[in-house]
Amino acid sequence: MRVGILQPYLLPYIGYFQLINSVDYIVVFDDVQYTKKGWINRNRFQTNGAEQKLSIPLERVSGFLNISDRNISSSYDPESTINQITNAYRKAPNFPFVIEQMEKIFNFAERNLFLFILNSIEVVNEYLEIKTPIVVSSDIHAAQGLQGKDRVIKICQELGAKTYINPQNGRSLYNKQEFEARGLELLFLEAHLTEYPQSTSSFLPGLSILDVLMMNQVNEIKSRLLQDYVLLA
Repeated sequence: MRVGILQPYLLPYIGYFQLINSVDYIVVFDDVQYTKKGWINRNRFQTNGAEQKLSIPLERVSGFLNISDRNISSSYDPESTINQITNAYRKAPNFPFVIEQMEKIFNFAERNLFLFILNSIEVVNEYLEIKTPIVVSSDIHAAQGLQGKDRVIKICQELGAKTYINPQNGRSLYNKQEFEARGLELLFLEAHLTEYPQSTSSFLPGLSILDVLMMNQVNEIKSRLLQDYVLLA
């Protein structure tokens, strides 16, 4: 059995969903520290051939709180965010279908940051018919108090995994031999950012899954873009 572990990100790039689709269980961290300069509550999309930022404002609190302890600001305006997306993609081939999914995401009533983002991941998974069960990290009590690779290994063991799949940028974090010593195969998913039609003169790779959804039919995403990766030892 294969397990993957991910941070919660707002509408992340397609490699995130390739990993979810490649495992039997995906664990999403809720009890790790929020990082201000990361992609937890923001991402990139494009309009008129130029890159734009999409972000969800958060309440101003201590920078040391976990993701599960952060809340969305009272200034957040779902309608404004949906209008921003509409203005960028109203001519996109799948706009009528995808904007419905974006409304489910950005009109979600929950203001806890983790639960808001978890819902967004679940909405995209359902739209793409990705059926991988999601496990929240804080629900794996035996792994509490552990850090780094030790926590990852314990989570995998608790879920009965034989293989742990990590995004390719984790190569510097984990050692294959240390995982093998604990009975786990370690693999890294290398996402290939396949070109697809965009309203740009040159292809902008690695944008939010929002761009992929707007510009491609679901069947094309499932049969080609979601499958365009390799697993490396």
